[in-house]
Amino acid sequence: MLGLLFSASCKGSSDDVISPRKQPPVWGPSMHPEMMAVIEQLDSFHQAAVQDVSPADARLLKGLSDAEDELARQLGIPTPTPLSSMTETMIPVNGTKLNVRIFRPNGGGAMMPAVLYLHGGGWVIGSSEMYAKSARSLADNAGVVVISLDYRLAPENKFPTAHEDALATYQWLLANAASLQINPSRIAVVGEDAGANMACNISIAARDNGWVMPRCQVLISPISDPAMSSSSYAQFAGAEPLSKAQMAYCFSNYLRNNADATDTRINLLQANLQNLPPTTILSAVIDPLDGDALALQNTLNGFGNSVTRTSFNGVTHDFFGLSKTLPEARDAQAMAVAALRAALY
Repeated sequence: MLGLLFSASCKGSSDDVISPRKQPPVWGPSMHPEMMAVIEQLDSFHQAAVQDVSPADARLLKGLSDAEDELARQLGIPTPTPLSSMTETMIPVNGTKLNVRIFRPNGGGAMMPAVLYLHGGGWVIGSSEMYAKSARSLADNAGVVVISLDYRLAPENKFPTAHEDALATYQWLLANAASLQINPSRIAVVGEDAGANMACNISIAARDNGWVMPRCQVLISPISDPAMSSSSYAQFAGAEPLSKAQMAYCFSNYLRNNADATDTRINLLQANLQNLPPTTILSAVIDPLDGDALALQNTLNGFGNSVTRTSFNGVTHDFFGLSKTLPEARDAQAMAVAALRAALY
């Protein structure tokens, strides 16, 4: 068991005091104690680095969500009672069938607002299961139906497969709104890292193709620039759970060739970002992708869009779903929920 200091007087509370025994690592000296405790738990699994194994093996590795669950188990922090139900189904997309998880608020009626949620993992790892906490938090707290897509992963499915899966799923949602009991005029898109990139691409495609435009987009640690040359890539090159080497691994597995890195679907900073929906960008300071989030905010602002961005101190990539242990995750989720409710209700 990890050597942790824990305030037993408030055991089981969402405001538990969690402190690691070790000092923060050299790559994250400003890391907050709760985040460090989750990172220590992740390190205690003694796994290979993602970039050192095959994509198939990388998908079997435990992530921060697993680490938080184990930490919460050790400390007696309960899992909140879900306020939404979850069903799974296969949908026809691009000549194949893809799995979606549908989170529906308990007691919700017909024609509810909806969110298409796209998980992270750099197009190579990740799943709706790995990111279920994020999707469920939106359904539980925003009062919306959340559809979480298992798009196809690389290298088995190279660029632009995942992007095309995301676009086709958005079209499927619009076409099947009645049977899903959602309001097709009240849909938003939310994504994390690779998923955030694709969520923004959905908004671009909706504008260009005359589809119903998402009411808003919430982009969490978005991938926006494959150059990996920002100051955050340099400062947090060796960070966990996402390093510069891991991002390079993801790009090399998803992209077919060097030319794909110049495609505006990957390099959002070179895309036409005019007339996109209101955008909320949430990122972590201790993350190579924090610079991508800042650059995307500036580019969106340059095109005259409404954009707000918050970069959370003391936390790392993939912090958003960790609301059992991280106050920053709870704050970020509250911001996402507020943006969704303002746009969809």
